[in-house]
Amino acid sequence: MLRPREGERSVPKSKDQLESGSRPYTWRIVAAGIVVALYVLAPIAVVAGALIVMSQRDVVTDKNVWIAPEKADDVRNRAIALELSWSEPRRVFAPAWQGIVQTVGVRAGDSLQSGQVLATIGGIDRMAFASAIPFSRPLGVGDAGADVRGLNEMLAALGYAAGDDNAFTSSTLRGVRSLAERLAVPNWSETSAFDPGWIVFLPADALIVAETSLIVGAVAPAGGEVIATSSPQLSSAGLVAIEDLSTADLALTTSADNKPPSVATTPIVADESEELRLSTSVLALSDDRSHVAEASLSELTRLLANGSMFTRAVLSMPIEAGSIRVPSGAVITSSDGALCIAVASSIGADGVAGDLRHVAAEVIASERGSSWVVVDVKPDERVLVNPHGRDRSCQP
Repeated sequence: MLRPREGERSVPKSKDQLESGSRPYTWRIVAAGIVVALYVLAPIAVVAGALIVMSQRDVVTDKNVWIAPEKADDVRNRAIALELSWSEPRRVFAPAWQGIVQTVGVRAGDSLQSGQVLATIGGIDRMAFASAIPFSRPLGVGDAGADVRGLNEMLAALGYAAGDDNAFTSSTLRGVRSLAERLAVPNWSETSAFDPGWIVFLPADALIVAETSLIVGAVAPAGGEVIATSSPQLSSAGLVAIEDLSTADLALTTSADNKPPSVATTPIVADESEELRLSTSVLALSDDRSHVAEASLSELTRLLANGSMFTRAVLSMPIEAGSIRVPSGAVITSSDGALCIAVASSIGADGVAGDLRHVAAEVIASERGSSWVVVDVKPDERVLVNPHGRDRSCQP
Protein backbone atom coordinates (compact mmCIF):
# COMPACT_ATOMS: atom_id res chain seq x y z
CA MET A 1 0.00 0.00 0.00
CA LEU A 2 1.30 3.42 -1.04
CA ARG A 3 1.63 5.94 1.64
CA PRO A 4 1.59 9.72 1.11
CA ARG A 5 4.94 11.23 0.92
CA GLU A 6 6.03 13.33 3.73
CA GLY A 7 4.40 16.70 3.61
CA GLU A 8 1.39 15.51 1.49
CA ARG A 9 -2.17 14.85 2.68
CA SER A 10 -4.29 11.94 1.50
CA VAL A 11 -7.57 13.26 0.10
CA PRO A 12 -10.39 10.72 -0.29
CA LYS A 13 -11.99 10.43 -3.86
CA SER A 14 -15.62 11.28 -4.38
CA LYS A 15 -18.25 8.78 -5.61
CA ASP A 16 -18.36 10.37 -9.11
CA GLN A 17 -14.64 10.09 -9.45
CA LEU A 18 -14.74 6.42 -8.55
CA GLU A 19 -17.53 5.69 -11.11
CA SER A 20 -15.85 7.62 -13.92
CA GLY A 21 -12.65 5.75 -13.37
CA SER A 22 -14.34 2.34 -13.78
CA ARG A 23 -16.15 3.16 -17.09
CA PRO A 24 -13.29 2.28 -19.47
CA TYR A 25 -13.13 -1.18 -18.00
CA THR A 26 -16.90 -1.65 -18.38
CA TRP A 27 -16.90 -0.70 -22.10
CA ARG A 28 -14.01 -3.01 -22.78
CA ILE A 29 -15.96 -5.91 -21.33
CA VAL A 30 -19.03 -5.01 -23.46
CA ALA A 31 -16.97 -4.72 -26.66
CA ALA A 32 -15.31 -8.06 -26.03
CA GLY A 33 -18.71 -9.65 -25.57
CA ILE A 34 -19.94 -8.27 -28.91
CA VAL A 35 -16.87 -9.64 -30.75
CA VAL A 36 -17.35 -13.09 -29.25
CA ALA A 37 -21.06 -13.06 -30.20
CA LEU A 38 -20.30 -12.13 -33.81
CA TYR A 39 -17.61 -14.79 -34.03
CA VAL A 40 -20.02 -17.47 -32.84
CA LEU A 41 -23.23 -16.32 -34.54
CA ALA A 42 -21.91 -15.24 -38.01
CA PRO A 43 -21.17 -18.80 -39.26
CA ILE A 44 -24.57 -19.89 -38.01
CA ALA A 45 -26.22 -17.08 -39.98
CA VAL A 46 -24.29 -17.99 -43.14
CA VAL A 47 -25.25 -21.65 -42.89
CA ALA A 48 -28.86 -20.74 -42.25
CA GLY A 49 -28.90 -18.45 -45.29
CA ALA A 50 -27.39 -21.16 -47.47
CA LEU A 51 -30.01 -23.64 -46.30
CA ILE A 52 -32.75 -21.18 -47.16
CA VAL A 53 -31.31 -20.63 -50.66
CA MET A 54 -30.90 -24.36 -51.19
CA SER A 55 -34.43 -24.89 -50.04
CA GLN A 56 -35.67 -22.28 -52.50
CA ARG A 57 -33.65 -23.89 -55.30
CA ASP A 58 -35.13 -27.25 -54.49
CA VAL A 59 -38.58 -25.78 -54.76
CA VAL A 60 -37.78 -24.31 -58.19
CA THR A 61 -36.14 -27.53 -59.39
CA ASP A 62 -38.96 -29.74 -58.16
CA LYS A 63 -41.65 -27.75 -59.94
CA ASN A 64 -42.54 -29.33 -63.27
CA VAL A 65 -41.93 -27.25 -66.38
CA TRP A 66 -43.93 -28.03 -69.51
CA ILE A 67 -43.57 -26.77 -73.08
CA ALA A 68 -45.48 -27.25 -76.31
CA PRO A 69 -43.67 -29.53 -78.81
CA GLU A 70 -41.72 -27.47 -81.36
CA LYS A 71 -41.92 -28.84 -84.88
CA ALA A 72 -38.42 -29.31 -86.26
CA ASP A 73 -37.36 -27.65 -89.51
CA ASP A 74 -36.84 -29.82 -92.55
CA VAL A 75 -33.09 -29.19 -92.29
CA ARG A 76 -30.85 -28.82 -89.26
CA ASN A 77 -27.98 -26.42 -89.82
CA ARG A 78 -24.96 -26.74 -87.54
CA ALA A 79 -22.64 -23.72 -87.53
CA ILE A 80 -18.94 -24.60 -87.76
CA ALA A 81 -15.71 -23.01 -88.99
CA LEU A 82 -13.11 -24.11 -91.52
CA GLU A 83 -9.45 -23.78 -90.52
CA LEU A 84 -7.53 -22.93 -93.69
CA SER A 85 -3.94 -23.57 -94.78
CA TRP A 86 -2.51 -21.83 -97.84
CA SER A 87 0.34 -22.69 -100.19
CA GLU A 88 2.75 -20.17 -101.68
CA PRO A 89 1.63 -18.34 -104.86
CA ARG A 90 2.62 -20.24 -108.02
CA ARG A 91 4.06 -18.92 -111.27
CA VAL A 92 3.39 -19.96 -114.85
CA PHE A 93 6.28 -19.63 -117.35
CA ALA A 94 6.25 -19.11 -121.11
CA PRO A 95 7.63 -21.88 -123.31
CA ALA A 96 9.69 -21.03 -126.39
CA TRP A 97 7.27 -18.88 -128.40
CA GLN A 98 7.46 -16.76 -131.50
CA GLY A 99 4.84 -14.40 -132.85
CA ILE A 100 2.31 -11.87 -131.63
CA VAL A 101 -0.16 -12.33 -128.77
CA GLN A 102 -3.55 -12.33 -130.51
CA THR A 103 -5.91 -13.32 -127.66
CA VAL A 104 -5.62 -13.83 -123.90
CA GLY A 105 -7.98 -16.36 -122.34
CA VAL A 106 -7.70 -15.39 -118.66
CA ARG A 107 -7.70 -12.24 -116.58
CA ALA A 108 -6.92 -11.53 -112.93
CA GLY A 109 -9.42 -13.36 -110.73
CA ASP A 110 -10.21 -16.07 -113.32
CA SER A 111 -9.71 -19.75 -112.69
CA LEU A 112 -7.19 -21.32 -115.08
CA GLN A 113 -8.01 -25.00 -115.54
CA SER A 114 -5.86 -27.79 -116.90
CA GLY A 115 -6.82 -28.25 -120.57
CA GLN A 116 -7.93 -24.62 -121.01
CA VAL A 117 -6.60 -22.38 -123.80
CA LEU A 118 -4.50 -19.65 -122.18
CA ALA A 119 -3.71 -17.52 -125.24
CA THR A 120 -3.49 -17.47 -129.04
CA ILE A 121 -0.01 -16.67 -130.29
CA GLY A 122 1.05 -16.70 -133.95
CA GLY A 123 -2.32 -18.14 -134.96
CA ILE A 124 -2.01 -21.19 -132.66
CA ASP A 125 -3.98 -21.70 -129.47
CA ARG A 126 -1.72 -22.37 -126.48
CA MET A 127 -3.14 -24.79 -123.93
CA ALA A 128 -2.36 -24.86 -120.21
CA PHE A 129 -2.00 -28.39 -118.90
CA ALA A 130 -0.91 -29.90 -115.58
CA SER A 131 1.35 -32.58 -117.08
CA ALA A 132 3.63 -34.76 -114.98
CA ILE A 133 6.67 -32.75 -116.13
CA PRO A 134 7.10 -29.71 -118.44
CA PHE A 135 7.66 -30.50 -122.11
CA SER A 136 11.01 -29.17 -123.31
CA ARG A 137 11.75 -30.77 -126.70
CA PRO A 138 9.96 -31.75 -129.91
CA LEU A 139 8.77 -35.38 -129.76
CA GLY A 140 8.27 -37.73 -132.70
CA VAL A 141 8.06 -41.39 -133.65
CA GLY A 142 10.90 -43.36 -132.09
CA ASP A 143 11.43 -41.02 -129.14
CA ALA A 144 11.16 -42.39 -125.60
CA GLY A 145 11.48 -41.14 -122.07
CA ALA A 146 9.58 -39.63 -119.17
CA ASP A 147 8.40 -36.71 -121.27
CA VAL A 148 6.97 -39.11 -123.87
CA ARG A 149 5.14 -40.95 -121.09
CA GLY A 150 3.76 -37.58 -119.98
CA LEU A 151 2.66 -36.83 -123.55
CA ASN A 152 0.80 -40.15 -123.82
CA GLU A 153 -0.90 -39.49 -120.48
CA MET A 154 -1.95 -36.00 -121.57
CA LEU A 155 -3.34 -37.24 -124.89
CA ALA A 156 -5.33 -39.95 -123.13
CA ALA A 157 -6.69 -37.43 -120.59
CA LEU A 158 -7.84 -35.19 -123.46
CA GLY A 159 -9.61 -38.12 -125.12
CA TYR A 160 -7.17 -38.66 -127.98
CA ALA A 161 -5.26 -41.71 -129.19
CA ALA A 162 -2.14 -42.38 -127.15
CA GLY A 163 0.65 -44.87 -126.62
CA ASP A 164 0.69 -47.22 -123.65
CA ASP A 165 4.13 -46.48 -122.26
CA ASN A 166 7.07 -44.11 -122.58
CA ALA A 167 7.49 -44.64 -126.32
CA PHE A 168 6.23 -42.38 -129.12
CA THR A 169 4.23 -44.79 -131.30
CA SER A 170 1.91 -44.47 -134.28
CA SER A 171 -0.97 -44.17 -131.77
CA THR A 172 0.84 -41.28 -130.14
CA LEU A 173 1.19 -39.61 -133.54
CA ARG A 174 -2.54 -39.92 -134.23
CA GLY A 175 -3.24 -38.29 -130.86
CA VAL A 176 -0.73 -35.50 -131.57
CA ARG A 177 -2.45 -34.71 -134.87
CA SER A 178 -5.85 -34.58 -133.11
CA LEU A 179 -4.38 -32.16 -130.60
CA ALA A 180 -2.85 -30.07 -133.39
CA GLU A 181 -6.27 -29.83 -135.07
CA ARG A 182 -7.86 -28.66 -131.84
CA LEU A 183 -5.19 -25.97 -131.41
CA ALA A 184 -5.57 -24.75 -135.01
CA VAL A 185 -2.02 -25.68 -135.99
CA PRO A 186 -1.54 -25.05 -139.75
CA ASN A 187 -1.39 -28.27 -141.82
CA TRP A 188 -2.20 -30.28 -138.69
CA SER A 189 -2.92 -33.45 -140.69
CA GLU A 190 0.69 -33.49 -141.88
CA THR A 191 2.16 -32.89 -138.43
CA SER A 192 4.91 -35.40 -137.66
CA ALA A 193 6.01 -34.22 -134.20
CA PHE A 194 4.71 -32.71 -131.02
CA ASP A 195 5.75 -29.07 -130.48
CA PRO A 196 6.38 -28.22 -126.77
CA GLY A 197 5.39 -24.62 -127.52
CA TRP A 198 1.76 -25.73 -127.84
CA ILE A 199 1.53 -26.48 -124.12
CA VAL A 200 2.03 -24.17 -121.13
CA PHE A 201 3.02 -26.17 -118.04
CA LEU A 202 0.49 -25.69 -115.23
CA PRO A 203 1.79 -26.52 -111.72
CA ALA A 204 -1.69 -27.54 -110.48
CA ASP A 205 -4.97 -28.77 -111.95
CA ALA A 206 -6.46 -25.31 -111.39
CA LEU A 207 -5.12 -21.91 -110.36
CA ILE A 208 -6.80 -18.64 -109.50
CA VAL A 209 -4.91 -16.05 -111.57
CA ALA A 210 -3.74 -13.04 -109.56
CA GLU A 211 -2.07 -11.30 -112.52
CA THR A 212 -0.89 -11.99 -116.06
CA SER A 213 1.70 -10.27 -118.22
CA LEU A 214 0.18 -11.35 -121.55
CA ILE A 215 -1.02 -8.35 -123.57
CA VAL A 216 -2.92 -8.58 -126.82
CA GLY A 217 -0.83 -7.07 -129.63
CA ALA A 218 2.48 -7.46 -127.81
CA VAL A 219 5.32 -9.69 -128.92
CA ALA A 220 5.12 -13.10 -127.27
CA PRO A 221 7.21 -13.31 -124.08
CA ALA A 222 10.54 -15.07 -124.31
CA GLY A 223 10.86 -18.62 -123.06
CA GLY A 224 11.14 -18.77 -119.28
CA GLU A 225 9.43 -15.44 -118.59
CA VAL A 226 6.65 -15.39 -115.98
CA ILE A 227 3.34 -14.96 -117.79
CA ALA A 228 0.93 -15.51 -114.89
CA THR A 229 1.03 -15.61 -111.11
CA SER A 230 -1.56 -17.39 -109.01
CA SER A 231 -3.21 -16.26 -105.84
CA PRO A 232 -2.25 -18.32 -102.77
CA GLN A 233 -3.88 -21.74 -103.07
CA LEU A 234 -5.65 -23.68 -100.35
CA SER A 235 -3.68 -26.74 -99.30
CA SER A 236 -6.17 -27.91 -96.66
CA ALA A 237 -9.41 -26.90 -94.93
CA GLY A 238 -10.27 -28.68 -91.68
CA LEU A 239 -13.59 -28.65 -89.84
CA VAL A 240 -13.35 -27.05 -86.36
CA ALA A 241 -15.77 -25.95 -83.63
CA ILE A 242 -16.79 -22.33 -84.13
CA GLU A 243 -17.42 -21.91 -80.38
CA ASP A 244 -13.64 -21.85 -79.81
CA LEU A 245 -13.17 -18.82 -82.05
CA SER A 246 -13.76 -15.17 -81.24
CA THR A 247 -14.82 -12.58 -83.79
CA ALA A 248 -11.20 -11.44 -83.91
CA ASP A 249 -10.01 -15.02 -84.59
CA LEU A 250 -12.42 -15.35 -87.51
CA ALA A 251 -10.92 -12.20 -89.07
CA LEU A 252 -7.29 -13.40 -88.85
CA THR A 253 -5.15 -13.76 -91.98
CA THR A 254 -1.78 -15.36 -92.50
CA SER A 255 1.23 -13.16 -91.81
CA ALA A 256 3.62 -11.77 -94.40
CA ASP A 257 5.91 -14.81 -94.16
CA ASN A 258 2.89 -17.10 -94.58
CA LYS A 259 3.11 -18.32 -90.99
CA PRO A 260 -0.31 -18.13 -89.29
CA PRO A 261 -0.59 -17.05 -85.65
CA SER A 262 -1.33 -19.80 -83.15
CA VAL A 263 -5.01 -20.31 -82.34
CA ALA A 264 -6.31 -23.28 -80.33
CA THR A 265 -9.10 -25.09 -82.19
CA THR A 266 -11.15 -28.24 -81.66
CA PRO A 267 -11.42 -30.53 -84.72
CA ILE A 268 -14.87 -31.94 -85.48
CA VAL A 269 -16.15 -34.71 -87.75
CA ALA A 270 -19.29 -34.37 -89.86
CA ASP A 271 -22.01 -36.98 -89.43
CA GLU A 272 -22.64 -39.33 -92.34
CA SER A 273 -25.92 -37.55 -93.12
CA GLU A 274 -24.45 -34.02 -93.00
CA GLU A 275 -23.26 -32.07 -96.02
CA LEU A 276 -20.91 -29.11 -95.93
CA ARG A 277 -22.25 -25.80 -97.28
CA LEU A 278 -20.54 -22.46 -97.80
CA SER A 279 -22.78 -19.78 -99.23
CA THR A 280 -24.79 -21.63 -101.92
CA SER A 281 -22.02 -24.14 -102.67
CA VAL A 282 -21.93 -27.73 -101.42
CA LEU A 283 -18.35 -28.89 -100.78
CA ALA A 284 -17.25 -32.52 -100.82
CA LEU A 285 -15.74 -33.95 -97.64
CA SER A 286 -12.70 -36.17 -97.20
CA ASP A 287 -13.16 -39.88 -96.49
CA ASP A 288 -12.78 -39.31 -92.74
CA ARG A 289 -15.27 -36.36 -92.97
CA SER A 290 -12.94 -34.02 -91.07
CA HIS A 291 -11.66 -31.94 -94.02
CA VAL A 292 -12.82 -30.50 -97.30
CA ALA A 293 -12.01 -32.99 -100.06
CA GLU A 294 -9.07 -32.05 -102.26
CA ALA A 295 -11.36 -31.94 -105.30
CA SER A 296 -13.36 -29.08 -103.70
CA LEU A 297 -10.39 -26.93 -102.62
CA SER A 298 -10.34 -24.94 -105.86
CA GLU A 299 -14.06 -24.13 -105.47
CA LEU A 300 -13.47 -23.13 -101.85
CA THR A 301 -10.54 -20.92 -102.92
CA ARG A 302 -12.86 -19.11 -105.32
CA LEU A 303 -15.28 -18.32 -102.49
CA LEU A 304 -12.73 -16.97 -100.01
CA ALA A 305 -10.50 -13.98 -99.44
CA ASN A 306 -6.88 -14.97 -99.99
CA GLY A 307 -4.97 -15.62 -96.78
CA SER A 308 -7.98 -16.05 -94.49
CA MET A 309 -7.22 -18.34 -91.57
CA PHE A 310 -10.84 -19.24 -90.85
CA THR A 311 -14.23 -18.99 -92.47
CA ARG A 312 -17.74 -19.74 -91.27
CA ALA A 313 -19.55 -22.72 -92.79
CA VAL A 314 -22.61 -24.89 -92.10
CA LEU A 315 -23.17 -28.62 -91.81
CA SER A 316 -26.71 -29.32 -93.05
CA MET A 317 -28.65 -32.46 -92.24
CA PRO A 318 -32.17 -33.34 -93.42
CA ILE A 319 -34.57 -33.91 -90.53
CA GLU A 320 -37.11 -36.72 -90.69
CA ALA A 321 -40.69 -35.56 -91.15
CA GLY A 322 -42.65 -35.49 -87.89
CA SER A 323 -39.62 -34.76 -85.72
CA ILE A 324 -39.71 -32.24 -82.89
CA ARG A 325 -37.07 -30.18 -81.16
CA VAL A 326 -36.87 -30.33 -77.35
CA PRO A 327 -34.37 -29.32 -74.65
CA SER A 328 -31.84 -32.14 -74.27
CA GLY A 329 -32.77 -32.46 -70.59
CA ALA A 330 -36.26 -33.60 -71.60
CA VAL A 331 -34.85 -36.80 -73.10
CA ILE A 332 -34.95 -39.58 -70.49
CA THR A 333 -32.56 -42.53 -70.62
CA SER A 334 -33.98 -45.66 -69.00
CA SER A 335 -31.85 -48.14 -67.08
CA ASP A 336 -31.95 -50.48 -70.07
CA GLY A 337 -30.75 -47.74 -72.43
CA ALA A 338 -34.15 -46.95 -73.93
CA LEU A 339 -34.95 -43.30 -74.68
CA CYS A 340 -38.26 -41.55 -74.09
CA ILE A 341 -39.87 -38.24 -73.17
CA ALA A 342 -42.64 -37.54 -70.68
CA VAL A 343 -45.80 -35.94 -72.10
CA ALA A 344 -49.27 -35.02 -70.84
CA SER A 345 -52.36 -33.17 -72.06
CA SER A 346 -53.94 -32.23 -68.71
CA ILE A 347 -51.70 -30.27 -66.36
CA GLY A 348 -52.81 -28.78 -63.06
CA ALA A 349 -52.01 -25.33 -61.72
CA ASP A 350 -49.26 -26.89 -59.59
CA GLY A 351 -47.61 -28.36 -62.70
CA VAL A 352 -48.63 -31.93 -61.87
CA ALA A 353 -49.95 -33.92 -64.85
CA GLY A 354 -53.12 -35.93 -64.57
CA ASP A 355 -52.33 -38.20 -67.52
CA LEU A 356 -48.52 -38.42 -67.62
CA ARG A 357 -47.19 -40.92 -70.12
CA HIS A 358 -43.75 -41.83 -71.43
CA VAL A 359 -43.29 -42.02 -75.20
CA ALA A 360 -40.41 -43.82 -76.90
CA ALA A 361 -38.11 -41.39 -78.71
CA GLU A 362 -35.32 -41.63 -81.27
CA VAL A 363 -32.70 -38.90 -81.02
CA ILE A 364 -31.56 -37.78 -84.49
CA ALA A 365 -29.10 -35.11 -83.39
CA SER A 366 -28.16 -32.91 -80.45
CA GLU A 367 -26.56 -29.47 -80.36
CA ARG A 368 -26.20 -26.67 -77.80
CA GLY A 369 -28.72 -28.02 -75.31
CA SER A 370 -31.32 -29.03 -77.92
CA SER A 371 -32.18 -32.46 -79.31
CA TRP A 372 -34.07 -33.41 -82.45
CA VAL A 373 -36.24 -36.45 -81.76
CA VAL A 374 -38.67 -38.66 -83.65
CA VAL A 375 -41.58 -39.22 -81.28
CA ASP A 376 -45.35 -39.69 -81.39
CA VAL A 377 -46.66 -36.56 -79.64
CA LYS A 378 -50.06 -34.99 -80.26
CA PRO A 379 -50.28 -31.25 -80.99
CA ASP A 380 -52.26 -30.53 -77.78
CA GLU A 381 -49.84 -32.41 -75.52
CA ARG A 382 -47.03 -30.84 -73.55
CA VAL A 383 -43.46 -32.08 -73.01
CA LEU A 384 -41.91 -32.26 -69.53
CA VAL A 385 -38.69 -30.26 -69.65
CA ASN A 386 -37.23 -31.23 -66.28
CA PRO A 387 -38.19 -34.82 -65.42
CA HIS A 388 -37.03 -35.89 -61.96
CA GLY A 389 -37.63 -38.62 -59.44
CA ARG A 390 -39.99 -41.33 -60.67
CA ASP A 391 -40.61 -39.35 -63.85
CA ARG A 392 -37.05 -40.15 -64.97
CA SER A 393 -37.97 -43.62 -66.12
CA CYS A 394 -39.23 -44.97 -69.41
CA GLN A 395 -41.18 -47.68 -67.64
CA PRO A 396 -44.99 -47.29 -67.91
